[in-house]
Amino acid sequence: YQRRVHGSYNDYKSTDQQFAGDYNTVTHLNYYHNRLQGLTQLNRYPNLLRLTVRWNDLKNFNGIDKAPYLRWIDASGNHLQNLQGAGVLQSLEWLDLHYNDISSLRGLVQAPNLTWINLNANQLSSLAGVETMPRLRFIDASYNEVSDISTLHSCSLVQEINLASNHLGSSSVGALMNLAGLPHLFRLNIYNNDLEDSQVNQIIQHFRKMKPDCKVITTQQECIQFGHNYDSPKDMPTDSGTGTQCCVVS
Repeated sequence: YQRRVHGSYNDYKSTDQQFAGDYNTVTHLNYYHNRLQGLTQLNRYPNLLRLTVRWNDLKNFNGIDKAPYLRWIDASGNHLQNLQGAGVLQSLEWLDLHYNDISSLRGLVQAPNLTWINLNANQLSSLAGVETMPRLRFIDASYNEVSDISTLHSCSLVQEINLASNHLGSSSVGALMNLAGLPHLFRLNIYNNDLEDSQVNQIIQHFRKMKPDCKVITTQQECIQFGHNYDSPKDMPTDSGTGTQCCVVS
């Protein structure tokens, strides 16, 4: 029986709030839109699978190791600069980190089961660290400062890559064309980078020859068509939510 603890739209600064119920039955913990500065006492929830800490003041992942069975984390809209404290996220499958201050994936030692990651609207210049995610299927690294994608070749299972609105230029053409060697890739977004038109056409022609089943996205219209981010997120929270005492809602 799955239960969700809801503590959103408050001024909580930590995840150690108490509620009247059995902590062993809690699988979902929701602290959306608070003032969280730390992840504390997550060990209270031995069966926790899903954690929502979107739109808070987190600067690191210290304490996340106390919830070793987490499969889903939404930590978007915080102040993370890297993944310090993440360590080994053995069970994690889904990770949303969009709209942070992340300039490095340093701190994540291994995420062997991660298949989906959203890094939109951060400050990454390199994707070094994705090699710790061997089962990755989807990566959104749009609206960053990425100019180095050399580690993407290690993601042999990846199917969809969004690199829109970065700083990929002439020095990245070879690395981009090498992505045609990824056996499962079917969609690659290179819209709004520092590539010349001739270089974009060169990449498109290379994919048509070497991997014709992979769609190379190069326009804003195509981004919209395929549901790809290409600028900063539009999901900023409002103050219209109503805070409630931390409680079980399902």
